[in-house]
Amino acid sequence: SMPSNHASNMFAVAGAVGTLLPGWRWVLLPLAAGVAYSRVYLGVHYPGDVLVGACWGTAVGWGLALGARHVLPARWVRGETSPADRRGRSPEGPPDTT
Repeated sequence: SMPSNHASNMFAVAGAVGTLLPGWRWVLLPLAAGVAYSRVYLGVHYPGDVLVGACWGTAVGWGLALGARHVLPARWVRGETSPADRRGRSPEGPPDTT
């Protein structure tokens, strides 16, 4: 029960996705905070359990996101291309062969 797995998981997702896709932070952080608050409200965790879980999850999420930036192509992480482009597909359509 120490730390809260619900808080850890939600803040890990919020940290990873929020780092790679900053536009989603405004959705994910309140969602993660709501899940963490619900653990205390329902009486299944102490506030310290939730706080440690949130810190741990955020650190893991950021670490995974920073690691992904070194593994994935830089243009994809910045949002300039999609993973489909790595397979030879172009966002504009097939190449002109005429």
